[in-house]
Amino acid sequence: KILISSSLEKIKNTPGAYIIRGQNNSAHKLRIRIGGEDWQPDNSGIGMVSHSDFTNEFNIYYFGNGDIPVDTYLISIYATEIEL
Repeated sequence: KILISSSLEKIKNTPGAYIIRGQNNSAHKLRIRIGGEDWQPDNSGIGMVSHSDFTNEFNIYYFGNGDIPVDTYLISIYATEIEL
């Protein structure tokens, strides 16, 4: 199985959700969530786990309301194979 996560600032009590700060203005925040079909929160709260043997594709979703401040946002996500 595959675990995906990020070292970005985590949104509390929302598995797989992170805050990305603007490169030009750290007050600019972009909230994202990673996941997709067959992805679920892992038991340790680190990230999301794929429970499918057929796909390891995931999506990045904008997680919020309103306009996104104009800035440059870097998204860094890692994946690792784990034993369940």
